[in-house]
Amino acid sequence: MALPWFAINDRPPYINRIHYLALAWNSDISKTLATIYTVFWPLISTIVVARTTRVYASYVARQYRISCWRQLMDQIFLVNRYNIAPTSYYKFKLFLDENRSKALQFVQHHEICTLLPGLNKNLDIQKLDDKVQFFENVSRHGLPTPTVIATFERGSLLRWYEGRMGQLPREDLVIKPSNLD
Repeated sequence: MALPWFAINDRPPYINRIHYLALAWNSDISKTLATIYTVFWPLISTIVVARTTRVYASYVARQYRISCWRQLMDQIFLVNRYNIAPTSYYKFKLFLDENRSKALQFVQHHEICTLLPGLNKNLDIQKLDDKVQFFENVSRHGLPTPTVIATFERGSLLRWYEGRMGQLPREDLVIKPSNLD
């Protein structure tokens, strides 16, 4: 929900419409709960910021030489002024000046999760949910996509897609399920 002090209109117009749409589609909160949420938001947001900072701040401090204190203050400002979630602060590396200046251009994870069901309503999204099916469809049409080397099911090879059978490329690989089933 948009609290009275959020500077939502500071965002570029095209992004602003997306944020407002996410807020509108997520408006199932009662007036009583909204009032409580508004009154306690500074406390709630500070607790959420502290938890998120505890998870990520030491890595950012070591890797980017940005103090934990600065990270904490940045997040408190962003969450209370622009409703930018602490997780977005780390996901979009808003602790870096070049990214911080673009902070209002990002669509956050919780907004995407709010919008996707409505956007995908009455659509067959199976081809998007299954990573292997998506890879095969996109490849068939000559579109760029991350390469799938092989697929397995219950420990058995289903199909080898890339290179010589059984020979893995000399680069980092990611192993992940093809869908959420």
